[in-house]
Amino acid sequence: MKKRIAMSVALVAALSMVGSTAVFAQDDEVGSAEDDTCLYCLDLLDAGDLGVVPMGELVAGEPISHWARQLDRWFASMPFDEHYGPQNDCQASQGGPVFNLMNGQFGTTSHYECEIQPDQYVLITPGGSGNGSPDRPVEELVAQTLNEAMFITNPRINVDGRDIPVGGSAWIMDDPFTLDLPEDNLFGMPAGESTWQTMGWFVMLEPLAPGKHTIVISDDVLEPAVAPGDIDPQTGTLNEGFVPVGTTIDATAVFDITVPGGDDEAAAE
Repeated sequence: MKKRIAMSVALVAALSMVGSTAVFAQDDEVGSAEDDTCLYCLDLLDAGDLGVVPMGELVAGEPISHWARQLDRWFASMPFDEHYGPQNDCQASQGGPVFNLMNGQFGTTSHYECEIQPDQYVLITPGGSGNGSPDRPVEELVAQTLNEAMFITNPRINVDGRDIPVGGSAWIMDDPFTLDLPEDNLFGMPAGESTWQTMGWFVMLEPLAPGKHTIVISDDVLEPAVAPGDIDPQTGTLNEGFVPVGTTIDATAVFDITVPGGDDEAAAE
C-alpha cells in the first residue's frame, strides 16, 4: 500500500531528476558523534540568512534524518478521524521540539491554520515517496518507491514571501523501517506492524519569530504512463478525463501560522 506525499491522503513527491543529488539518511536514530555532521548528507544548500538549519547540524540532539523518520511515524500513526490531512487539522499530534509541515494531494491546493510554539523547529517536506506493506519483500518496496520518485520534481518552499532553495542536499532516502499502524489508518491497511520505505525532501527551519507567518510549499509530478484505468474497457479508447503522459500536476499547501509571544503583527514585510 503506498502513501502519496505531495501528502495529504498519501506520501508521493520526490527526487528531481534534473541535477539533484540523492542524499541517504543515517541509520535510524544515529548521528555522527565524532564530528557532529551527517555523514551521508551533502550540505549543498546555500540558504543564506533564511533560517535554514544546515543538514549536518543536530536538532534537539538528533540529526535531521531522525526527524524525517519521526515525521513518517507521525503521519502514519494517526487514525483517519484524527488525521491532520482529512480533518484539515494542522495541530494534530504536533508536540515535541519539531513541528511538521507537509504538502497535500497532487492536483489540489490545501489550506491550514497552525499555531507553532516559539521554541519549536519547523520541518518542511514539499514532497516525497513512500510505500508500506506487512508482508511484501523490502526489495519490492524500495524499487516501487524509487520508481515513483523519478516522476516528482520541482520542490518549492516560500516563507513569508522569500523563496527557500530546495536541492539535492535536502533529499533524504531512509532505510526501510517498521511502523505500527493503528486501526482505521489512513491507508486502509491492517493494523499492526508494517515495513515502510520512504524518501523525500526535508528542510528544517530554525524556530520562527513570534507573530504571523505564511509558508507555502509545492511540488510537481509528471504523469508517467497510461494506466489500465485510463482506458474504456468497452471501446478500448482513452477516457475523457485522461491526463496525457508528461503533463505536470501541481500540489500546494498554504500554512497560515501564528507563533505566540509577540504582538501578532505580520513577520513578513
